[in-house]
Amino acid sequence: MKALIIGAGGQIGSELAGALEAAGHEAWMVDHQPLEKCAGRGALEASFAQYPGLAARWLPALDVLQADRLAALIADLRPDTVFHLAALLSATGEANPDLCWRVNVDGLRTTLEAMTRYRRPDGADPVLVCPSSIAAYGPVTGRPDVLERGPEEGPLEPTTMYGVTKVVAERLGAWYSHQLKPTAGRGRVDTRLLRFPGLLSAVPPGGGSSDYANELFFAGARGDQAVQIFVRPDTRIPFMHMDDALRSLVELAEAPRARLTRTTYNVGACYPTAEEIAEAVRRRLDHPFEVRYVPDHRQAFVDSWPRRLEDGAARSDWGWSHRLDLEGMTDRLLHDCRASLAR
Repeated sequence: MKALIIGAGGQIGSELAGALEAAGHEAWMVDHQPLEKCAGRGALEASFAQYPGLAARWLPALDVLQADRLAALIADLRPDTVFHLAALLSATGEANPDLCWRVNVDGLRTTLEAMTRYRRPDGADPVLVCPSSIAAYGPVTGRPDVLERGPEEGPLEPTTMYGVTKVVAERLGAWYSHQLKPTAGRGRVDTRLLRFPGLLSAVPPGGGSSDYANELFFAGARGDQAVQIFVRPDTRIPFMHMDDALRSLVELAEAPRARLTRTTYNVGACYPTAEEIAEAVRRRLDHPFEVRYVPDHRQAFVDSWPRRLEDGAARSDWGWSHRLDLEGMTDRLLHDCRASLAR
């Protein structure tokens, strides 16, 4: 697989490059910022050191809203698969909804349009893989089950601009995959989306409403004796370790089209409360670890997300199965956060 990662300097993209190389694929990377300013610089540089030649495939900075430049890059590179990861996250997007729409929707459509202009060497439609989110859900009158179980078929009634953009991304993906009418010089894009839970890794919090979990792991790794987070102790949303998330992206990209029954899939892992995460961290420390729960405006965001995610379609269609539960994630994250802080 020849893959282009758009948004390669962020939480997911910075680790996906190494995961693709480890699986024998050829990863190319682009971000709107130069490498030295990217939040995921540490993870990227670790991959560059491990995989000779990868650093040479870090491309000059490019904003996803620069349509002409992005189209020229994709036309020149002709990747089999594009991982479209450029996005504003929930809290940042709510503070700047216009920019959130432009990046999350206009940027995705620009990429999809560019990909309609070529076919893969094997004649298949090029594949675009893009994260959706639990933020696509929201409270539905008369349907308490929507937030209790995250049903794969929805309904989807998001309460944030970030969530709105993810629902639009899901529908754009379906349209470019199935409803788009191919014409001369313009074909379909095999678009595949993953409705992710909160993702946990050793990249510092970056504007998401699930960042309270990462704040707990980083505080524990720093040796802090007290930390304040912005949700109630009983707050429960789905979480997944980044290693599982990366594997799900690669597995979905590689899955035969004939096996897929939808364009958007839920993927789940574990479902701890904030207090359960804090206690898992506390058990692994040799010093006091006080957690102060001071909910702010982000509490309303996470309260509008499901407590669980049904993911039976991913498990049956392409064999999805998570590997890390809360205990495994906590061990891994404290180790990796300490290494990240040391770097």
